[in-house]
Amino acid sequence: MAPQIPMFNTPMRIFLLTLILASVGLVTVYSSSAPYAAMKYRVALARSSGGTEILAQEHSYHKPFFFERQCFWLLVGLGAMLFFYKMDYRVLKDQSLWILLVSLVLLLLVFVPGIERPINRHHRWIGLLGFTFQPSELAKLALIVYMARMLTDQHDRLKSLKQGVLPALGLTAIVVSSSSWNPISAPG
Repeated sequence: MAPQIPMFNTPMRIFLLTLILASVGLVTVYSSSAPYAAMKYRVALARSSGGTEILAQEHSYHKPFFFERQCFWLLVGLGAMLFFYKMDYRVLKDQSLWILLVSLVLLLLVFVPGIERPINRHHRWIGLLGFTFQPSELAKLALIVYMARMLTDQHDRLKSLKQGVLPALGLTAIVVSSSSWNPISAPG
């Protein structure tokens, strides 16, 4: 007889909690953004038709634009979660320095004209293939992975302020300062 695998083991509990949180997030996005998306649609429709009489009409437009976009990114996130769940975490540990260096280079690319995409006059996004990407999000994950490696490989050095704590704080300060300091362009 094959051994029984418990249905509610720790990974399953984490997955179910993630689904619950994501579902609450979807409901929140839908309830807060559907009226805004419908209003934007009505204004765009009025501008394209050349008159404001459409705004005076009592039509109820249902535009779940933000909800659909959130659903798409939720599916992408769930796919990434399942990919990393199946992947051996030691691969991330071995590549953590390279992941951190790539994220730092991406943080610097927000200053390169043509690659950066200012949104609300802030230069914190990179435009790639029609998508905008905020490298500070990758930098946060890269910092967590690298710090986990540092804490496991050099746990004996953590007792020393100079060899353990200060390098960790310095690296954190570099990532945080490079991801939070971005120029604001003049209104144009």
